[in-house]
Amino acid sequence: MLGDVDLDQVLARDILQQRLEVNLLLVAAAHRAARGLPDDATTGTPRHYR
Repeated sequence: MLGDVDLDQVLARDILQQRLEVNLLLVAAAHRAARGLPDDATTGTPRHYR
């Protein structure tokens, strides 16, 4: 089915891909938190508090 590809290599590739995706989400969350103002989910504009 997989030809010459070892199952361990396939699993390692999938795990690495998931790790990169999780890292991207963590970095994006950190950058968003650093901006200071949360986005309004409906309009995409920042909320301004008084």
